[in-house]
Amino acid sequence: MTTVRSEPVTAEPAVPIPVPDAPSSRPSSAYLALGYLCFSTTLFILAVFHAGLVSFNFIVAVFPTAIFFGGVAQFIAGIWAYSQRNFFAAVTFTSFAAFWLSYSLYTWLFLPQLVANFGNSVTAATGSFTLAWGMVALFTTVAARRVNRAVFGLLSLTTLMFLFITIGQYAVAPPVDLVGGVFALAAAVLGLYVGAAYLINGSYGRVVLPLGEPRS
Repeated sequence: MTTVRSEPVTAEPAVPIPVPDAPSSRPSSAYLALGYLCFSTTLFILAVFHAGLVSFNFIVAVFPTAIFFGGVAQFIAGIWAYSQRNFFAAVTFTSFAAFWLSYSLYTWLFLPQLVANFGNSVTAATGSFTLAWGMVALFTTVAARRVNRAVFGLLSLTTLMFLFITIGQYAVAPPVDLVGGVFALAAAVLGLYVGAAYLINGSYGRVVLPLGEPRS
């Protein structure tokens, strides 16, 4: 009987299966930079009018930035924040995006008609508008205590801005409204710093511009 020898089978080397890189455990700071820059750039343009640096006759200059940067782009940043599970940023950015869009619509389209029909009494309506958004700013300020000191300061100044502008509108007191403009300008400058900090720190991968540890 003839015995058939089987040749040993040489196993081919296993081909490594490419594995996609795991996502970074640290969330991107790009949406934070975008959101705060959107809000603060628009606020800076508005603040120069409320602070008396530029005549209110040219207030229409703020609307393009308020609609596209403060509104649309900041809303995108808010949705982006939601995808990153940063619910504070999601609520803050989408809320203030809605503020800039509604502010543009109110001031550009409706306010001139109200002034033509009711004169100075329309300031009470404007005061109610800013009062409502001031409460939103206050709520975000309380939540911002757990974020960092810079964001807390930004939203605190924003709340004071709404407070004084509201009082100025209800009381028809331009000097009080001017104080609100000063707070708006301070908030805008601090907000630009916050946006720049998130952008630069994220780009360099280290803290270049500190934002301050959150309050306990």
